[in-house]
Amino acid sequence: MVIVMMLCRDVKNPESICASLINESECIVLKPCIRFPPQSIIISGIKAFEAFRSGRNIAKVKAYEVLVRLLGERQIKTIINELTIVCNEAGIEGYTIILIHGNMHGRDLQKYVEYLIDLAKSHECNFMQLQSLNKYVHVCEVLRRIHHTIVECDDITAIGISGTSDIFLSK
Repeated sequence: MVIVMMLCRDVKNPESICASLINESECIVLKPCIRFPPQSIIISGIKAFEAFRSGRNIAKVKAYEVLVRLLGERQIKTIINELTIVCNEAGIEGYTIILIHGNMHGRDLQKYVEYLIDLAKSHECNFMQLQSLNKYVHVCEVLRRIHHTIVECDDITAIGISGTSDIFLSK
């Protein structure tokens, strides 16, 4: 099993990428307008996949479960409200994150990644570089609003601690 994260701009129907995956692969689509450290997204995605598999999920939708795990807030309404405020204030159109927890079916990693890239391109995913996310508001701004704390936003990794309203931050 492998976790792959793809960043797309202007993809029309990212859910169709998920629907086209071969069996035993899971997929989560997020459409944020803020930037997250990639490590935080991957860890939150793994935790969300595991939560759904074990029945310990808080949210009914996998994308919301990732946000719960990422932001350390169990109230989905609070998360959505704060994300909406930050996104509206920034006035920036979002992008798409596609997380795939896949079974490589005996293929080597290179061939599996090539398969996923071809699949995404066939669904009109215009790939983005991580550096292009710098124009988006950092996740720290949302953490400040939800947890009412002062957080330095310089190159941090943030991850919510399951079952608590705490956040782990690391530089």
